[in-house]
Amino acid sequence: MPPSVPDADLRGPPIAEHRTAAPGVDVRAVLAALAEPRRADIMRLLERRHRSQRGLSTELGMSQPLLSHHLKVLREAALIDSTVCDRVKVYLLRPETLKSLADRLAVMAEAAAETCKIKPCRPAPPPEHGASPTLSGWPHRRTPLASVV
Repeated sequence: MPPSVPDADLRGPPIAEHRTAAPGVDVRAVLAALAEPRRADIMRLLERRHRSQRGLSTELGMSQPLLSHHLKVLREAALIDSTVCDRVKVYLLRPETLKSLADRLAVMAEAAAETCKIKPCRPAPPPEHGASPTLSGWPHRRTPLASVV
């Protein structure tokens, strides 16, 4: 059983500093970048093959300026990279960042599985004979409905 820790320490170290994160990879920025549906669509297209900005724009039905913005966010999160192929700039995924994210999520899943094995609270004591517990735990007197009306 893990040692007891104060509530302030339950969050653990920042995700970007976790031991499984690759150097320079900000996992929070990666998750934030992937949270936007259009950027997730870009990632899905790039997982199949590299594409040019024009190709992405056409396939997604997105304007060039909007696509440029999303590509910039994905580049800053180290999720994609670009290279020049036949004088055309193409975008491709960065597998090391995705591997780092997968490793971090695996560690998180293992920790969550261990945490679920621990009972968070001790069971409440049974109520006294004939008494009905209230929210505060103190028994209250039952008043017949006829006497209230």
